[in-house]
Amino acid sequence: MQVVNKYFPKDKEYRLDVLLKVHKQAMRFIHGLSDRRRSLRGFASIQYFFSMESNIDDKNARFKIYLNLDFPENISITANYHIRVPSASYSKHCHHFFSKSSKRGDEVFRRCQVFETKNKFVDGAFCNIKINGYLKVKETTVNIPFIFKPDYCIFVDGQKIEVHKSFIQKVLPNFYSTFNLERNKHHVTNFSFMIIKAACGFCYNQPLLSSLFSGALIELIKFSETYKNEDLKSMAEFALCKKITNSNVIELANFTDVFTLPKLRKQTLVYLQRHLNEETMEFKALSNSLKLEMAKLDSDI
Repeated sequence: MQVVNKYFPKDKEYRLDVLLKVHKQAMRFIHGLSDRRRSLRGFASIQYFFSMESNIDDKNARFKIYLNLDFPENISITANYHIRVPSASYSKHCHHFFSKSSKRGDEVFRRCQVFETKNKFVDGAFCNIKINGYLKVKETTVNIPFIFKPDYCIFVDGQKIEVHKSFIQKVLPNFYSTFNLERNKHHVTNFSFMIIKAACGFCYNQPLLSSLFSGALIELIKFSETYKNEDLKSMAEFALCKKITNSNVIELANFTDVFTLPKLRKQTLVYLQRHLNEETMEFKALSNSLKLEMAKLDSDI
């Protein structure tokens, strides 16, 4: 059984301060460009680099900048940073959650924008792309058996979940604040057993079950908002992006009007754009704000 370290080390934050200096001629022909690989200070097993890609056959294609992370299995990482081109007054905020080694990317400016003099993306002979922010590293698991028995019970829908109070307090302090500590048990009525089980598993660094359907992930995001945990929210949002279908895309898109879910919003809009001619899509049910964003996307293409 994978469990949290007995001493449960605090999250560690590492600053990101990267400059991608790309010659203007390279910007014309770039298909793929990688920055040098770096290691986090004091954490040589975590390495990262930024890469940049674009479709060289389409001048209106957008560049995409990826953060590539390579790290051990007993770690999860949240990335929060801005991509800036100071000379052009351009800025893009990026937020990614990594549960394993992979890359995450965001679309940025269009190729054609770079070479329009008025936009000032090229300063001298170079396009200077600054990336600033942080990586939050969570050391979460060790492969050892539990020595201490669970000391608290949570009852949901007539079912019992046994936990360690210290783990819930550390990871979900706002949820922990609702516990009746004198009775050593707590009854939950505002969320289902599946949601509380997933939230408690998160405290032990257990991945979300792939069997969680979109409705359950929506409820998990509501749980994350109620008890204010951005990491759990990001994990659920990432999983929800993989669950988009013709039958739920409108619901998921409208859900992003209620909660701030930039990745899900982007993914649902892209999905809707690709299925504009689908007869099964009930576009009338789409919120007005999303209809305006779709219209803007159409004008940018």
